[in-house]
Amino acid sequence: MIIVVITPAQIVKVLIALAVFCTFGLQFYVCLEIGWDAIKDTFKGHPTLANYTMRTLMVMAAVLLAVAVPTISPFIGLIGAFCFSILGLICPVLIEMVTYWDEGFGRWNWVIWKNIIVCAFGAMALIFGSRSAILDIIKLYTDPDPVLLAPVLNITANATV
Repeated sequence: MIIVVITPAQIVKVLIALAVFCTFGLQFYVCLEIGWDAIKDTFKGHPTLANYTMRTLMVMAAVLLAVAVPTISPFIGLIGAFCFSILGLICPVLIEMVTYWDEGFGRWNWVIWKNIIVCAFGAMALIFGSRSAILDIIKLYTDPDPVLLAPVLNITANATV
């Protein structure tokens, strides 16, 4: 017979998780509205039921993703590598090229040369930043670290036989 001891701290954790699960839809409002606008025309019969179902499924998907990927820092690095290189370096270069296309690019086309250099740095940031983040993700999930496994081991230690 297995006896599980439930402490008040565990009850509070469960209640906080339940509160976050129930109120996450409020924080997720914009994404849910965009998703609903995309599919609302297909659900003419019961739009309220379809709306609530879509909202529940999207919140559950976000929660399941958070449970499946508890350590998010390497993924933030990967997103940062993409966003910094593409949105911070390459997109402004393209916008500048389109903006000044009719006016010219200066003496000896110096704007084009500057943009080529900035794009080269953007490509290097994309390649090396993504590579570093992907290697960190691989290391995180292939090399078990006792510090990361401590919460998992602590849960099993709380169960008394």
